[in-house]
Amino acid sequence: MTTFEWAGRLLRRGDSGSAVRHLQQALNALGLDTGGADGSFGARTEEAVKSLQNKAGLQADGVFGPASAGALEKLLAASITTVADKLPPELAAAAKQHSAQVAAAAQAVVSSKDSEAAKDALKGAAGKLFGKK
Repeated sequence: MTTFEWAGRLLRRGDSGSAVRHLQQALNALGLDTGGADGSFGARTEEAVKSLQNKAGLQADGVFGPASAGALEKLLAASITTVADKLPPELAAAAKQHSAQVAAAAQAVVSSKDSEAAKDALKGAAGKLFGKK
C-alpha cells in the first residue's frame, strides 16, 4: 500500500500542476534537488527522479510512475528511521515504532490537496508519537 499520494498517472518532463509540485516537495525533502517546487516538471525534476530511480535500482528513465512512487515512499519512511537513530534511546524506540505513521503523515502534508486534512494527519501522528491526543 502506497502512503505517498501518487497522482495515479505518469509524470514526466513537460507536465505541470499540483501533482508535479507535490512530487517536487517530496523529492526535495529527500535531498534530491528539483530546483524548487514550482509545479513544472523540467530538466532538474527529471534528474531528481532519475536519482530516485537509481537509488531504488529502477530503470532511470526520469518518468515518475507506480514503481517510482513505491520507491519514494520507502525512502521517505527510511529517512524518518534514520533521524530516529540519532535520537536518545528512549525517544528513538518510540520514533521507530511510529515511523510509519509519521512518514505517512509527512507524505500527506507533501501530497495533500487539502491542507487542513494534512495538518490533522500530522497532528495525529505526532500525538501518537508523543503520547498526546
